[in-house]
Amino acid sequence: MTTDYSPGERPSEQILERLWTIESAVVRAFDEGGARTVGELVDAVDADVGATFPGSVPLYVATVVVDLESRGAVERLPGDPPQRLRFVGSTDE
Repeated sequence: MTTDYSPGERPSEQILERLWTIESAVVRAFDEGGARTVGELVDAVDADVGATFPGSVPLYVATVVVDLESRGAVERLPGDPPQRLRFVGSTDE
């Protein structure tokens, strides 16, 4: 998860750890199922880490998807709703 923050605005290590946990689960979900809707990603991530995750899985998945898309690692596929997403690149910075 790479987001620019102003000095003093960096999220806590606890929040960053949650984001990295969800990012890893999102990438695994793409690896297992190819193109997915956000709802399908939420379901897959919830099945993967939801039992032990101390936050809102849908909120964190949405945040991670936006971050991955902004880094060019996820792209939206054309077509009718619901919008499908595809993992296209590395999450390494």
